[in-house]
Amino acid sequence: MSGPRTGNAGPRQPRAAGGRRPGASGTTQDKPNSGDDLTSIAGLLGKHRKVLAEQLQINTYAALAGAEPRAIFGAMFRIRPRPTLEQIREWQRIARHGDGEAVAEPPAWERAATFVLSFERRLVEGRLERQLVAEHTELELEQTAASWPTWDCSEVCDWLQHRLDDAGALGQAEKAQPKAARTGDAPAARPGQRPSAAGVTSGRGQLRIDLAAIVDAAGRAEIVSGGTLIAQTVKCAVPGRLEVTIAGAEPDREVRVALRFQRPGQPGWSPHEPITMSGGGTAELDLSDVAAGKYEARILAWTPDASAEPTAAELGTLSIGMP
Repeated sequence: MSGPRTGNAGPRQPRAAGGRRPGASGTTQDKPNSGDDLTSIAGLLGKHRKVLAEQLQINTYAALAGAEPRAIFGAMFRIRPRPTLEQIREWQRIARHGDGEAVAEPPAWERAATFVLSFERRLVEGRLERQLVAEHTELELEQTAASWPTWDCSEVCDWLQHRLDDAGALGQAEKAQPKAARTGDAPAARPGQRPSAAGVTSGRGQLRIDLAAIVDAAGRAEIVSGGTLIAQTVKCAVPGRLEVTIAGAEPDREVRVALRFQRPGQPGWSPHEPITMSGGGTAELDLSDVAAGKYEARILAWTPDASAEPTAAELGTLSIGMP
């Protein structure tokens, strides 16, 4: 006589497609709930959602809100037009709210300046020498680093503050005189503008871009003359320079002048440090080391002591190339 069989008695239960038993439920961790499929976020198109789902496994508000913005930006490199980081952060702000409406949040931190501090040492004839080296890193061209013979940070703090004052003043000039629109009436930022209301009410003078010209082997080509923009596109063969005359400052006041470049979809940058000049003088900005290409150019000017209102002006398209 054989013993009783072990295991479950009765017929086997059929398996559902995919190997699951009937009634078995899979995980819902990556599945969006009703109304949580990202379709209600303005500007987040089907092609964007496809990349999010396939490359980053993001298909819910919570997943989008918690993702790293730069990871999303990197995954979207094939999409045209490619969404900007600001657009991605806006999607995330909406996702945090969860119902398709943006939440009022403080603006994101904006980096005004970045520095590298290097504490260096060496042994010379049995004696230890130290130096502190500081460098401003945002500028396009490599800059001469400042150095001090000890690791005492008291002096470098003054140097950093001086650079931060410049960065803050440049930002004030850019915000006070916003970039000109391509269509519609010209804004207050155009050369030859009348003093702004802020300048009148504050009792301070108003800086103005009086003249700007390209000087290279081909000769001299004016961009701004008498405060009026006279050329939308100017070519510069290297070696060459941009000459800028600023009006509106007292003769004994320092004026700083910066050239800003921008390409579509990219942040603005300066090819060199701001130029310091006296009120009523002419600044010469060397363009010889700037990479060949076309740039949307702007001039910004301000007084470090805030004795005059800052100004900024469009210079149109600057085409830099070899002779």
